[in-house]
Amino acid sequence: MARKRPPVQSFQEAVVPFEQANLSLRDYLQLNRDVLVAYDYTCAATRARFNAETAVSANLVVIPIHPVETGGVLAGGNLLPLVPEAAQAFRDGDFTIGVDFELLVDLSRVDPGLLRLLHHSGKLLVPKNRQFVPDADNLHYHRHIIFQSVGA
Repeated sequence: MARKRPPVQSFQEAVVPFEQANLSLRDYLQLNRDVLVAYDYTCAATRARFNAETAVSANLVVIPIHPVETGGVLAGGNLLPLVPEAAQAFRDGDFTIGVDFELLVDLSRVDPGLLRLLHHSGKLLVPKNRQFVPDADNLHYHRHIIFQSVGA
């Protein structure tokens, strides 16, 4: 079974990403909404689509490709909207995104249920607004630091 990231141990540690990003909670929430709009309230990996009201509930979460705790920034090119199952698998390094936005999955680690949910094209949904297209450096970080290190 895959090694999982340790849980956040305290409230102080949970505040660190906001401090490092120098964003107010209001600005952070606005950025999340902007990401959801750019992707048309659609999961980038499964293409499950929601409306504005249901997307901001527990159906879609916006997560960084390159975690803020390790130097990533909270900006459009570093954020993806994913259904919770896909978000957790991405954080855990069970799948990543290739240079042509293909979904790269470690079949020995990914949950079979999630595998069935991933879009049949095998490609990440890329928004039309270039500001929100995943940045190549962030994708490289995820592939080489998170995805490959989990399997090592």
